[in-house]
Amino acid sequence: MARFASILGVFIFAVNALDQFDQGHTRFGVFLIIVSVVNLLALVRMKASRERQVLVLTLNAVVGGATAIMYFRMGKQGLPWTWLIVMVGYGIAAWRFWRKKA
Repeated sequence: MARFASILGVFIFAVNALDQFDQGHTRFGVFLIIVSVVNLLALVRMKASRERQVLVLTLNAVVGGATAIMYFRMGKQGLPWTWLIVMVGYGIAAWRFWRKKA
């Protein structure tokens, strides 16, 4: 499950970064590129500690929520709800991974 979450994180945050660059939100776009790289590193180092993996999943949830807020403020209709689902999904994954026995 963590491998799928990392692959998904690399893809969705990189695509969203390109959209942010197109809309003139350069700082947020750069931040999303950094988050994509963190997800890529997590994918390469899958044997990392449970705490690190939970940290990456939690970071993804927070970034998903921040993206949803940004899209709500821009007046978008469907995208914010999609990003809220991403946030909840990563939050659940982080919680389940944390609760998993070592």
